[in-house]
Amino acid sequence: MDPTTSRAAAYWNDPQRRSLPARARWWQFPTIHAHINRMTTGQAISGAHAGFHHLIEQAASRGPFARAVSVGCGTGVMEMELVGAGLVGEFHLYEISSVRIAAGRKHAETLGIADKVFFHETDAFADCRDRTFDLVYWHDALHHMPDTEMAVAWSRERLRSGGIFAMNDFVGPSRFQWTDRMLDFGTRFRQGLPDRYLVAPGDPARSIPRAVRRPTVEFMITQDPSEAADSDRIIPSLKATFPDVLIRLTGGVIYHSALNDILSNIDEQADEGLLKTALLLDESLTLLGETHYAVAMATR
Repeated sequence: MDPTTSRAAAYWNDPQRRSLPARARWWQFPTIHAHINRMTTGQAISGAHAGFHHLIEQAASRGPFARAVSVGCGTGVMEMELVGAGLVGEFHLYEISSVRIAAGRKHAETLGIADKVFFHETDAFADCRDRTFDLVYWHDALHHMPDTEMAVAWSRERLRSGGIFAMNDFVGPSRFQWTDRMLDFGTRFRQGLPDRYLVAPGDPARSIPRAVRRPTVEFMITQDPSEAADSDRIIPSLKATFPDVLIRLTGGVIYHSALNDILSNIDEQADEGLLKTALLLDESLTLLGETHYAVAMATR
């Protein structure tokens, strides 16, 4: 493992990465799930990443994927959903965190599918050179690749003819270097909020700044050298590698950035109007091309 990968593995092995408080981030909000699923499929179905998996289910209409691969799978929970649903027969899962692999194997045993899920703590790009798959699956991992153009090209090479590329990922600015328009709208949204929404989680004496700012590149690299390392090249690489790729932008300027930490102060029922307004603004920005996330599907 090279030094950069080793540092990233240490970051993802840190137990603090697995102990977020409730309602701290967008992926803990069913209302935001439904919003993203509607932008993905046209239907506000419930469940995290349910819209993404719905597209995969549609692609499997002629039969399940016999063999699939996922790089940067974490614990593999999402991939196991596809196995449990009968959509994938055999899933090869690549991950650099030994802690997450151990948790994933335990979960697979609990589900009774350990014979269908194979974890690999090695370099997928080197290990799979002579293998082909019916499905190449990326879920919040492609943006951790240091060379996304290479990773997308590798994905196409690993697909058999007729195989499916499926991605649900962060595609925003590399190293979270938000565009000026992202910062402007995020800041203006926060400026319109009552003070009570800006109380820092766990520290009532501190307030979250109303101005949304870019983190420094140095901070991002120090925290996790793999985070959004080359993310702004994902969509151009998809279009160049898969000319007929289906890409659906799913937003995030507001729900991922402007609402970061503020979500702890928002109640989905009591603050339903505020949350709907935030998501409407987020969708409007997406239509302008300002997005953090996207879903993509392509056939080789």
